[in-house]
Amino acid sequence: MSREDAIALLAEAEERYHLKIFENISESTVKGRPLPRRLRAVGKAVMERTDYAGYVLGRRLLAAADELDGRC
Repeated sequence: MSREDAIALLAEAEERYHLKIFENISESTVKGRPLPRRLRAVGKAVMERTDYAGYVLGRRLLAAADELDGRC
């Protein structure tokens, strides 16, 4: 997955689940992190706090973070 695709996926998650993601974590803290760490933080929050569609989206975010870090 390209960096642009990962950013688009992150934007989709933040748009759909903004309140759920940032209810217990600081939005400014997350936005200040490098992209792979942002993907992991948002992915884990979406997986834990939303529905099945959010869980699937969270798994995609975690996979994108691993791919960007070269952990595939």
